[in-house]
Amino acid sequence: MKIPAIYNFPPFFTRQVNENAWQSQKTAWQKWILIWCREHRITQLSIHAELLESPLIHNEAIHRTLPLPVFREIVEDMVKQSYAEWTQKKEPRDTFWVYWRSVAEWGNIIIKWLFETGRDGAVCTFYELQEQCKEVDCLEEGLLQKVLESLMKKGNVELMKGSSGKYTGFKVLSTS
Repeated sequence: MKIPAIYNFPPFFTRQVNENAWQSQKTAWQKWILIWCREHRITQLSIHAELLESPLIHNEAIHRTLPLPVFREIVEDMVKQSYAEWTQKKEPRDTFWVYWRSVAEWGNIIIKWLFETGRDGAVCTFYELQEQCKEVDCLEEGLLQKVLESLMKKGNVELMKGSSGKYTGFKVLSTS
């Protein structure tokens, strides 16, 4: 993974007071977050104290860590730009999905896999999809459901509930 040069610049880890500098800093952080999450195949993050030790926001080499309130501001901006989405509708919001691929892109990957594996008309569990389609094995259950709901709206799948009342699988209606 190519680490951006700015990651080794100490002021990168301090919120800039000049608005233009802050906007530039936020953009650089957003790019870094997307790169880091894509490289590590992470689609969900939580804003908690453990994050302070993560190489995502902690550069051990220069002994700098981005403060969590500043990280939250960056995430809020990512949400506004559709690069992230809070998993909770109500406050406090601590967990979010990172869209290094959009919901539509994930859906296209799933449709391609369904088509290539000849699954028209078949029933497939979430578990089966994630075990056999390695490109989506990193999707957390809630995000996978969101992607499949988008495919349901397009008429590609019909979601099916398990005995727990939660969606656990789907029937493939059309992969074209």
